[in-house]
Amino acid sequence: MVTVICQHTGIEFEAASKRQKNHPAVAALLASANEDGTYRVAVQRLAAARAAGMTEIDAIVRFVQTGEKAALARRAEIQAADRRLEQERAARHAAAMAQRDATNSILREAGFRWLRYEEREEAVTRWGVPEFGFVLVVAATNEVVPSVEEAMRRGAAAGNVRCRAWLEK
Repeated sequence: MVTVICQHTGIEFEAASKRQKNHPAVAALLASANEDGTYRVAVQRLAAARAAGMTEIDAIVRFVQTGEKAALARRAEIQAADRRLEQERAARHAAAMAQRDATNSILREAGFRWLRYEEREEAVTRWGVPEFGFVLVVAATNEVVPSVEEAMRRGAAAGNVRCRAWLEK
């Protein structure tokens, strides 16, 4: 057996060879920290323990483990907040999609439809590449309507109750 000084704690311990650089408790601690994803925190806490002059291995292990637990708790809080934000974003997206579907339903009922630019002759640029996008048109005549509001005004003027209700919102 050879006496070795732990590279992280500075504590002397007995090892089988000089190749072993970490105290067995520190090695186990770092291995579990690596599995948990808290390796950096463990190394930082070991450096802090060494700087503070801690010499008892059990106290150092407890010190590092409390830091790892705190890091895991912070990670769990961040993940919970991320899940909440994602749920809120998904709810806003679902509400926007429902609103869009309702608006499009009213427009179809009033005789309007969405037409791809590339289905129109003037959509082709001078290089022969079609523009991409959609334009609102009157279904019967393919007359372009400049906006959804204008389409709703035309629908309300034609007596469509749902268009009038949409405009009043």
